[in-house]
Amino acid sequence: MRPQARQATLPCLLSLAAALLVLVGCSSSTDDDVAPVYDGNTAFILAGQEMPAGEHEFYLFDFDQDQSVARDADDILRALDSNPLDSHELGLIGPDAAHNLAVARRLNDQRGADSYPQARLVYVGPDRHRAEVTTLLAPLVGELRYVVYP
Repeated sequence: MRPQARQATLPCLLSLAAALLVLVGCSSSTDDDVAPVYDGNTAFILAGQEMPAGEHEFYLFDFDQDQSVARDADDILRALDSNPLDSHELGLIGPDAAHNLAVARRLNDQRGADSYPQARLVYVGPDRHRAEVTTLLAPLVGELRYVVYP
C-alpha cells in the first residue's frame, strides 16, 4: 500500500510545485516592470482640463518634436517673455519623461531671478518626477499644477 500512496501524492506534489512557481513568478513582478502607455491626445486633454473655464487659448508645449532640451526650454521662456497669445496659461506634455524633466531643470537654470507670477503652468508627467518638478518650476510661475500621467 505504501508505494500506491507515494504514486498518488507525486502528481499532487508536482501540481503544488508548479503552482508555487507560478505564484513566485507573479509576486516578483512589480509595477516598474510594466511600461506605461503614453498617448498624446490623453495628455493634451489632461492639460486642458487644468486650464480655467472659458480659457480657449493656451500655450501647449508638446515635446514630441525631437528638439533639444535647450531649444525646448528657450521656446518656453520666449513664450513667457513675449506672450503673443496674451495668455498666461501653459501646458507641458511629451512622451519622454526624462526629456521633459531635463527641460524643467534647464528652465530652472536659465530663469535666473526671473519669475512669472501671473502664469499658470500645467505639467503632465509621471508621479516619480512630481517632487523634483515642483521644486524646480514652482518659483518660476504663480501657479504650478502637476498632473500625473501615465
